[in-house]
Amino acid sequence: MATRRAMWDVSDMREAERPQQQFLREAMAELQLGRTAFAARFGASKRALDNWLLPSTSNQ
Repeated sequence: MATRRAMWDVSDMREAERPQQQFLREAMAELQLGRTAFAARFGASKRALDNWLLPSTSNQ
């Protein structure tokens, strides 16, 4: 039986290949967590996660 890998496993990817926002959104989807629960999972505030999810061109 093959081992299932998470879609957001970046062990074999260069960081520049995927924007941070895409990585975070894929991780939230894979874990089936909303923003509040996802942020709490690694000790960040929802506000911080919201900022990380902003496009890099955002003025915020």
